Amino acid sequence: MVAALRTGEATVIERWLSHGGMVTLASWGMSRHLMERPEHPHFSAVARRLIGEDVLSWMEDLPLSRAYGNHFFVNAGLRPGVASHIQGESDLLQIREDFLDSKADHGAVIVHGHFPHEAGPDLQANRIGVDSAAFRTGRLSAVGLENGVAWPLMTEPDAGEMERAAIKSNMESLIAGWHRNDQEQAR
Repeated sequence: MVAALRTGEATVIERWLSHGGMVTLASWGMSRHLMERPEHPHFSAVARRLIGEDVLSWMEDLPLSRAYGNHFFVNAGLRPGVASHIQGESDLLQIREDFLDSKADHGAVIVHGHFPHEAGPDLQANRIGVDSAAFRTGRLSAVGLENGVAWPLMTEPDAGEMERAAIKSNMESLIAGWHRNDQEQAR
């Protein structure tokens, strides 16, 4: 998303739009008419204005990976056999079969997206996939992690407000835990 909106390159924008970008822009209030015309000279500027410079900057500043307890969070996965702290950016963002097909112990359970599993979180011994293709299925997924136990969390396409609120609360708790962990490590 950030690369698409910062560069304005047609191929990058089109790829992003076909992988959830249209739903994302609709949630920010972009008209369907403009979304269907990414070649329009003002497309990127309008999208950046709707999303906001503060959000785009925040996203650019996010780390590519995050270790927390016995879990390692990343977009796509890791190159098997390569230590997590020396992984290449392209693998963290785009690796495919080499990671998915691996049964290797990565030193932590890898929590990743990037590979849609429409039925919900894909819980494996060495990895947990949380991409349920929400832009296509309407099903948002996450995973709860506590004391070595993982459990799936997901909405259904017609999920009620209470279910969405419960998932949001669980995600907020997870993020708060990360912040506490950061503060403890800083001491």
